[in-house]
Amino acid sequence: PGSGKTFLAQRLATISHLRLIPFNITQMRSKADLLACFDTIVAAQGEERRKLLVFVDEINAPLDGMPMYGSFLTPLEDGSYVRDGKICTISPCIWVFAGTARPSVSGTNGHSDHQDKSSDFISRLSLGVVNLTRDAPQGQHPSTTVVDVAQDDAAQQLRALENVYIGVAQVKAEFSDVRRVSEHV
Repeated sequence: PGSGKTFLAQRLATISHLRLIPFNITQMRSKADLLACFDTIVAAQGEERRKLLVFVDEINAPLDGMPMYGSFLTPLEDGSYVRDGKICTISPCIWVFAGTARPSVSGTNGHSDHQDKSSDFISRLSLGVVNLTRDAPQGQHPSTTVVDVAQDDAAQQLRALENVYIGVAQVKAEFSDVRRVSEHV
């Protein structure tokens, strides 16, 4: 919390010319609120042709006492969700999920894996789980942390992108008349 996750999502959307649609699981009261989020995405896609960056913060927070990973399986896989017995379609968009804990792949969040669905959720993420902190996942010693090579490459790329953003922000803060910074810089 307070580490700049939403700020980073805002900046990524801005520099990528995407419309940001942010949600926070901790601000929802029921699964109906989550369905309303999907409705918001569909409505935004109908309003304009610009691609969306959908940012879901606190993905690991429970809603109605249950993890919400399973609610994202069909939207991520098929681009659809069910509302009042009808199948609604979500056009392709960029999904970014952030949380304060790594999704459990074994259902150790106090729920069976059938209820948790975190391993299915992880399998649908293009970049897998990317840990932007130097800390090991909860309960693991850093030396025993298993990191997939592709995920490690993705994490390095995200850190590099973040460093570029920080550098550009510092140049703009110091030299307010600068309008563009070359890739060579």
